[in-house]
Amino acid sequence: MRDCPLGKSDGSFYQLWEFPNDKKLKEGRKDIEKAQKLHSANLREQAFITAAAAFFQKKSKMTHVDRLQAYSAALERLYRENPGDVEFGSFYALSLVSLAEEDHDNEIADRQKAIATLEPLLQQHPDHQASRTT
Repeated sequence: MRDCPLGKSDGSFYQLWEFPNDKKLKEGRKDIEKAQKLHSANLREQAFITAAAAFFQKKSKMTHVDRLQAYSAALERLYRENPGDVEFGSFYALSLVSLAEEDHDNEIADRQKAIATLEPLLQQHPDHQASRTT
């Protein structure tokens, strides 16, 4: 996935430990545009591209928190439309944890939502790679 446009853009955004600088945001935006032009027939790919596009919007005034909120909202929509989907749920929960690190006004609520999202997924999919820690 690293060689496809979506994989490249995801590689520009390390949710928990690094916010992309302007150059990385621009690169990520270009990769998203390439991915969108491919018109993937895979609905899951399209959904993740849409979520990533919410983060890599071409709005220079967007703060880190604004971008995280847009990305998290897109993932929340995907998860609500596909309840129980372990990938959508895992990425949504990760976005909430990342958001909690930056948006201190909503830190506890975001962490609680992440836990509430992950707990049932962990019970249903105890061997899924998203439930493993190293």
